[in-house]
Order: sequence, then structure tokens, then C-alpha cells
Amino acid sequence: VAGHLAKRLILSRSQYESIHGIRLPAGGQPIYFQRIAKARRGSDEAHQKTVANRSKELMNTSSILNGKSTNAITIQMSNEIRWTNLHEREQMLKLAGLSINSEIPEGSGLALKADLKLTWSKL
Repeated sequence: VAGHLAKRLILSRSQYESIHGIRLPAGGQPIYFQRIAKARRGSDEAHQKTVANRSKELMNTSSILNGKSTNAITIQMSNEIRWTNLHEREQMLKLAGLSINSEIPEGSGLALKADLKLTWSKL
């Protein structure tokens, strides 16, 4: 019964459409139905504009799931990065044009070790 009702509401969706897809009232929190297109090509083969559009779509979906605050999005993205293995993180940083290694000049390294009371292995 609920499936038929949802189907009927989706078919007459004009009053329920929003920027996040189709919004259906459901007691407390509304339910959102969103179309997700299956990619014909991976992002490594797709045009740069297509990859940018996909990223924008993922950010929109992420803001629905996580909340719109910058802090909520940052926390979620940091968790996603943490879940990837080291090799994938290095690849992401390389593709983004960022460096994972930071070099400390020789004299500064010794001063840093002494000031922070670090062992050589932790420096």
C-alpha cells in the first residue's frame, strides 16, 4: 500500500519537487528521492567538465546527508580521507597538486626537537 502511494506521489511530483529531488512528506522527517545516474565512463576517462559536475553532485548529496554547515562537511570529508589507504591518499594529494611531505631545515629540526622534547623517531 505504501509503495503504491509513493509511486502515485512520484508520478504527480510537480508539487513535491525540490532542488534535492522529490520530497515526500512522511510523518516526521520528509523522504527524498533522488535520481542517480550510472556513469558510462569512469572519472579517469571522463571529460574534466563531467568530473567537475560529478563532484558538485556529490557535494550536494553530501550536504543533504551531513548538514549544510562547513564544519559538518569538513568532518565527513576528513573521515572519508581517513578511511582510504595510504597509497590512495598519496595519489589524491598528488592529483590535487598538494604535497604530503614537508621539509624542515636542518637547524630548525634540532631546535624543534629540543623545544617539544621529542625523540628522534617522533621528529
